[in-house]
Amino acid sequence: ASVSELNAVTMHEVRALSASTYLVTGFGMHMVDNFTVAGVDYGGTYAASGTLNVWNPSEAGVRELVDLWQGLSPKFTGLHTCPECTYVRATCNETMAPTVDYMHVSSAALGVEDNFVVTLRNLNLIASVNASAPYNVLWLLSSDPALSTSYRTYRFVDEHDAFYFPHHVSQIDSGRVLVMDNGVKRPDGANFSRAVEYALDARAGTANLTWQFEYPLNMSAHTLATRSVRDVESLDTQSAIGNSVT
Repeated sequence: ASVSELNAVTMHEVRALSASTYLVTGFGMHMVDNFTVAGVDYGGTYAASGTLNVWNPSEAGVRELVDLWQGLSPKFTGLHTCPECTYVRATCNETMAPTVDYMHVSSAALGVEDNFVVTLRNLNLIASVNASAPYNVLWLLSSDPALSTSYRTYRFVDEHDAFYFPHHVSQIDSGRVLVMDNGVKRPDGANFSRAVEYALDARAGTANLTWQFEYPLNMSAHTLATRSVRDVESLDTQSAIGNSVT
């Protein structure tokens, strides 16, 4: 069972929902038997999920909206790969416990269709959940080919469009998804950071890359007239942690 309410919440990001309430991401702790990810058998251990919480400064405490373990644990996604699962020290009921950082929820925002969009950094995953009933998963977008789920999923039109270690997600008025692609551990080794925007085509089930920006060489027709894609990627900056796009 989740014990995130027992002082086991680690805040990562806060977003304003209104002038008086804020959406706060956190971690929850779960005791899991025979937990195996990325080829490592942790046996019985604590695993860290992600939580969405609401904070009103005029009220006491933080109210949990959803613990994403209930719908996005390996049982529901098939994701056992986790390229950056490491132990973190977490506090539960004043006791320090080593915890496998499985989800690492890095950002969350209110969407445009009564939904929250959430980035799960360690799973290379963006999830959309119903804001009114947040245990209801609406769709998933992931660069991990191991994703195996009954939920609606989107696939990238081109494998080079995929993100790695996503941060600071938003859903803009058009319904498109805007996110920081930190570019950690890309399959081809060309690690660089960029801001990306995707249009989701529900009928085709695709995520179409409609805009991107990286520095100092943006992937534009002008740049590609004189340089290869690989040259652009190898010269662009990588910032592995954090970052934002608005």
